[in-house]
Amino acid sequence: MDLAGASEDRPPSLSKGLSEPWQGPFHGSDALQPATPMSKSFCQHCAQHLEFPEEMAGQEAVCPSCGRTTTLRAVTEPARIRIPKPPPDALNSGRTIMRGMMTVSVQKYSAAQRGIHWLTLLVLVGSFATNDAMGAVWEAMMRTGAAEVTTGARTHQILGITILALTLTRLVLRFAQGVPAPVAGQSALVTLASSIVHGLLYVLLVALPVSGMLAFGGGIAAAGAAHGVLVVLLLVLVGGHAAAALVHQFVLKDNLLARMR
Repeated sequence: MDLAGASEDRPPSLSKGLSEPWQGPFHGSDALQPATPMSKSFCQHCAQHLEFPEEMAGQEAVCPSCGRTTTLRAVTEPARIRIPKPPPDALNSGRTIMRGMMTVSVQKYSAAQRGIHWLTLLVLVGSFATNDAMGAVWEAMMRTGAAEVTTGARTHQILGITILALTLTRLVLRFAQGVPAPVAGQSALVTLASSIVHGLLYVLLVALPVSGMLAFGGGIAAAGAAHGVLVVLLLVLVGGHAAAALVHQFVLKDNLLARMR
């Protein structure tokens, strides 16, 4: 779309319609004059507030904040409420989005907490992938009293120690930097359930490596049995945690995943 013809006396030409995404001007631009009927929307990808001519409703536009194509859907703003333009993306800065008639503030975890979260997930995948190799060595050790540690078993041990170190670091950061408040409007029961799941995840991420070290390093059979049970519990909790995050993002549409992006 050619906006070169826009001047201070008239709004830019939007004659191309849906043939290609409209790219600005949006919120705060001087290119569109106050006389032009305007509507408000927000980017479905980054929650950036957008302001656009009413005639563009339902069409696609390129968000000036994230550069991704979004559909312009007008949202009704109560006359008494002024929706501020979100501040620049910074550590733990909040983003305001619209859900129906209610504003929802979504805060981010710190960059270090977000990095450790995704790194822990990656290491967990590797740990689960090498679990059978470690199990074979453990069974041989229980039968004969000694066993050769294979490459897969050694990798599993290293990954377990890594998970323990990452989890302890994340706990320190959690207390030092804080965490975002619960989603506005969320029921107390859901908030409680979320806190319990998060707490159990931390407990398991510490207990699993410790039980593994006690089993293999100390030869404690009970620790080995407990380790196997804890692996199953962690899989269940991780699956439930991921499912809940997807429900928040695609069913409740409260942009919860933005906290970890």
